[in-house]
Amino acid sequence: WNTPMVEFKRGVVYEDGRLDLCKMVVGPTHVEKLLDSLENNTMITQFLLGNNVSSTTGARRIAKFIADHPGRIETWYLAGNHIRPPSFKLLVDSMICSSRITNIWLKRNPLTSASVFDIHRLITNTPNLRTLDLENTELGDVGVNQLFSQLTGKEVPLRNLYLNSNGIGVNASKSLASFLAHPSCKLESLYLSSNPIGDAGATHLAAALKSNTSLIRIAFCSAGLTSRGIADLSYALSNHPSIRALMLAASMTTEAHRQRFNHIADSAIPALVALMSNPSMQFLTLGRVAFSVDGWETVKTAVEDTNICDLVAHRLHAPGEAPECSLTLRKALAANVKRLYPKEENYETFASGMGARSL
Repeated sequence: WNTPMVEFKRGVVYEDGRLDLCKMVVGPTHVEKLLDSLENNTMITQFLLGNNVSSTTGARRIAKFIADHPGRIETWYLAGNHIRPPSFKLLVDSMICSSRITNIWLKRNPLTSASVFDIHRLITNTPNLRTLDLENTELGDVGVNQLFSQLTGKEVPLRNLYLNSNGIGVNASKSLASFLAHPSCKLESLYLSSNPIGDAGATHLAAALKSNTSLIRIAFCSAGLTSRGIADLSYALSNHPSIRALMLAASMTTEAHRQRFNHIADSAIPALVALMSNPSMQFLTLGRVAFSVDGWETVKTAVEDTNICDLVAHRLHAPGEAPECSLTLRKALAANVKRLYPKEENYETFASGMGARSL
């Protein structure tokens, strides 16, 4: 159509093949007609239907569309559609027969632990599945434990996995650790925020991270960690060959999911400095930290001799205490960005998000 986008009363079609109908109240009433309209459309390759509560009716019709056109759609964004285990099974039955599907987003669907068998089928049998979003799908510690007990040791194409807000505790952390430590693991991104992992779970995961070689980015935001757990993770990643990003700040869903913030104090600083010294590390988010003035100065000074391009941290101040100057830190970060990302216009552009996302 020689235009970047066409906006309709409900939804937008973009020139890159995206059909965006998120939050457009499609629901079960209209989803069948929507899929009917795509029967002869070969342009749409990214189907975004988030937060439309299309339920069983929608899942059934989408499953039929995939079965009829397995080589058509690459990305299925089905977050918040009230997809339950029986409906999910219908989707999986069709998705595993598609070699085109690479990305599936299922956050905020009540899959529960009853869907573990089908999640395992989806991961192991969808030929080119690279990204799977299972955030807030009510899997629970039991469900995640079962899933990774079955996945450990299996070669799968999955590279990016979202497990935020799933009640992951110590048991699930153990099985996830076994998966990460196995030589067959090729996962590059793992998001574990807003889970009650705690220091006990972090200890198991840290041991696995010493053996893992594939991870590039990992998130433990609001995972109930103290300096001990954070030190374990940081030391474990300090010699990791490919890690670039570690996220430990507060998650926006912390209170909504009744999770605990991480507490980072001076005792974690030696481990954090060791982590920052890893040549592959470039992005570290700590959020609010309980560092002393001297401790925070140690962290800021350490950045100068690292490849860190973005450090997000805000020291909690005592009443009446003046905030410290961060100009030296900013200059060090800007110098690293200029050295490692010479095509970036400036540090401000990089830090605004677009550059950091490339990590």
